[in-house]
Amino acid sequence: RRHTRCSRDWSSDVCSSDLDEAIIMGVDDNLWEQVGGIGIQGPAGPQGPGGTIAYYGSWQTNQDIIAAATNTAYSIAYDTLDEAYGWTLNNGSQLICPQTGVYNIQYSAQFHNRGGGGSGDTVNVWLAKNGTTIADTNSIFTVNNNSPYIIGAVNYVLTVNAGEYLELKWSTANTNIVMEYVGATSPVPETPAIITTITPVTHTIQGTTGLQGLTG
Repeated sequence: RRHTRCSRDWSSDVCSSDLDEAIIMGVDDNLWEQVGGIGIQGPAGPQGPGGTIAYYGSWQTNQDIIAAATNTAYSIAYDTLDEAYGWTLNNGSQLICPQTGVYNIQYSAQFHNRGGGGSGDTVNVWLAKNGTTIADTNSIFTVNNNSPYIIGAVNYVLTVNAGEYLELKWSTANTNIVMEYVGATSPVPETPAIITTITPVTHTIQGTTGLQGLTG
């Protein structure tokens, strides 16, 4: 250790290894001033904002869904909540959005033609927002007696504003065509009449990095 003693009135030695590689110069008879070298590192920057909150929901219907009349629009209702965060169900069929964003809406429905007459064999399913049909969302399924069970599965990507609600609508040309629930028979679990899920389409999950602290 190299020591330097000042000719002024100092009560202890100044050790060069304790100066953090700084250059110390006297500027008058009593004061010393640091004029160069590396200072102490600044404090850590603030934490970045949180990542995207993922609002989602999944609902199903564990009973048959039946149309009372042909070629008539009906809202598809749910009786079972699987999981949800933010999204809520109102009046059995209205799925209410908690936050404005882009969402993936998907359904899987089991159609069954129970026979018994009727000339039609088609089913239409489409999406509505706030009670109004959304253009270009309809799908047509053919359900005849030769193929009694048909799975209809469709997904949409849609911007939904906070407070708006979505509904799936359906109609059929034959009231003998239903969305059918099948109870569990070991080892097979229940088969819901319909399952509908909503998940967010996110751009980022991780928050941004905090700012770097200032150099001393």
